[in-house]
Amino acid sequence: MPCEAATSPELLLQYILQVLGVQQQGSSSDPLCSLHNCLSASPLLLVLDNFETPWEESDDQSAVESILQRVAAVEHVSLLVAMRGAESPTGVKWTEPQTLPPLSSISLDAARAAFLEMAGNQRPCEELDLLLQELDGVPLAIKLVAQLGKTSSCTSLLKLWRSQKTSFLNLRGPKSGRLASIDVSVAISLKHAVEKSGEWTLQLLGLISYLPDGVFEWETTLGEMLPSFQNLEYVVGVLLRAALVYDYGAALKVLSPIRHYMLEHHSPSESDLKEMEKYYVTLVNRSYNADDNTINRLAVEQGNVISVFRSAIKNHAYVEVANAAYNMSRFTARGGTKVSIDLLVEMMPLLEHLGLGEREPFFLKDMADALYLKSQYPEATEHFEMARNKFTAAGNQSEAATCLWRLGGVLVSQRRLTEAFKNVTMAKEEFSAIGGEKGVARCLHTLGIIYTIQRHFTEADTNLRMAMEQYMAIGGCELQIAQCQHNLAEVLRGQGKRTEAVAYLRTAVDHFVAVGDMLGAANCLHCSGEILADPGQDKFELATKAVELAKEVFSSIGYQLECAQCQSTLGLILKRQRKYTEAAEQFEQAFAQLNAMGDPFGAGHCLVRLADMFRIQGKYKEATETFVKAQERFAAIDDQEGPGVCMFNLGMIAFEQENYQEAARMYSAARDWYRTVGMEKEAAGSEGRYNQALEQLA
Repeated sequence: MPCEAATSPELLLQYILQVLGVQQQGSSSDPLCSLHNCLSASPLLLVLDNFETPWEESDDQSAVESILQRVAAVEHVSLLVAMRGAESPTGVKWTEPQTLPPLSSISLDAARAAFLEMAGNQRPCEELDLLLQELDGVPLAIKLVAQLGKTSSCTSLLKLWRSQKTSFLNLRGPKSGRLASIDVSVAISLKHAVEKSGEWTLQLLGLISYLPDGVFEWETTLGEMLPSFQNLEYVVGVLLRAALVYDYGAALKVLSPIRHYMLEHHSPSESDLKEMEKYYVTLVNRSYNADDNTINRLAVEQGNVISVFRSAIKNHAYVEVANAAYNMSRFTARGGTKVSIDLLVEMMPLLEHLGLGEREPFFLKDMADALYLKSQYPEATEHFEMARNKFTAAGNQSEAATCLWRLGGVLVSQRRLTEAFKNVTMAKEEFSAIGGEKGVARCLHTLGIIYTIQRHFTEADTNLRMAMEQYMAIGGCELQIAQCQHNLAEVLRGQGKRTEAVAYLRTAVDHFVAVGDMLGAANCLHCSGEILADPGQDKFELATKAVELAKEVFSSIGYQLECAQCQSTLGLILKRQRKYTEAAEQFEQAFAQLNAMGDPFGAGHCLVRLADMFRIQGKYKEATETFVKAQERFAAIDDQEGPGVCMFNLGMIAFEQENYQEAARMYSAARDWYRTVGMEKEAAGSEGRYNQALEQLA
């Protein structure tokens, strides 16, 4: 029974009697006696939902307790009370434990099912899942948005939520009850909390709401973050009991609808925000000279740091927060956590005003690094070129050469190997001219990678070993040496020396672990799995274990993109075992994740693997459609290798269907493409296939 309108003991009793179907015998009858007589008739489960209304809004809680006591006194009646907050009414001997764990947010699957059931005419889509995730699985919010979904598309609903937040989740206007409006629901809960602990409640909840990731280790952190705040533990207790915040073990968090309501109606004061800014400035700056715990803390608090710093930059920028924002951006750009350029973009127009104009080329370079990691290659190229020009104008030859080397790396990622080779060779010469030994070693290392991709394994081996020797001579380059060992394993694999390659990777794993680089170790494990599953090796069980371990390590350090790449490799292993149904499932899941995380290169190659599996099974229609889809993705990111792979495979599909004219056309196109991008071995392979198709036509 909902107790939403039961704002007094009298109304509560009246509604219970109505639900039970009890007719009052005149105004002189005792309602409590009528209730007792009804309950005594037969076994019953009485559920009182939204019980916080009579409990919090009643002027006489003892009278409310009397009603509960009368119900609980009947032996064969079970009473279940559901209410917001952590307080339970007294005067009743509740079953142990007296309170059940608080209801958590519902899962995405459950939220989707509930929405589709209530909305009626909607279908699952990406926009719906994004909307439900941003609603944090709050049932009331899902119910309200589903009602709106009867007449609006999911795309429109997502757009409305992002522009209006909780204000659009209102079905009946400003005077709606709490079950028809998120704002009203939050306001009522907030009113009761403020009555108990005063304006401190609003102040603290507003500050916590300012942090999208919540307050980690709040029992110690809140005091450090807000040293002037009084009665912290008491106020937090009030918020917890009112279910306005939740203790998730590692963090104190606010659900999305409550958070956005607070930001709209009770945003923190500037003095409180400055205390919070000081805390995060210290955390960021300390992370570069501290232990792993501090770095890990910075990784999990990225959303908080960016939120606080962006606000500071927008409203009252100053040098200390600008420097900390720059350091945080460098942290994300070097792969510490999810890449973000937001802070750099915000800071760029303010550098001159803050007396930091000389930092502009460094900002541009770091923006380029971040864009590169987000696979936004044209934008990364543009920013590296701008940074190089400014470094050259300022006479900073070392940084100018570094930009040229990094441009080579961007071109390698696009498989534009001829241009990449030219840039990296030029950068090597510039480093040599100024005595930049580490820069020279880096260029040799990159040249080794380029030669490996081109399958020029002798030259690759020579350059990688020269890079290793130079790193050793410089000293302090253990990480780079381990990376060279990983790359040398790739060379050995290309030469067919798979046993030696796996042995090299094991050594590299040990070196990565020794320097604390779990990312490098996981990459080596992933590569080991790929080699063990190579045709001729067929060590599928060992390969699966290696890739699953790599995926576990990637997940533990927050590299979800690499997790998705491992999933694609697991699909490849299953495909080679002819387990096509399971392989397709892995490929499709990996593609969805890579696509969502903005890795068009990885997503494209995942599609290639899926399409090739369709071809092997003779599912030519699905294979053709998937190769075309992959080809479009490669074209969009200016990838040099991918389109050729797709054209070659489309030729194979046509050949296998005895459509030799189309096969010849596609093989010819693949040959010409490979020649254009300097992939002569692949061009020769396409030429051979082209000739085979011509023979069939003859």
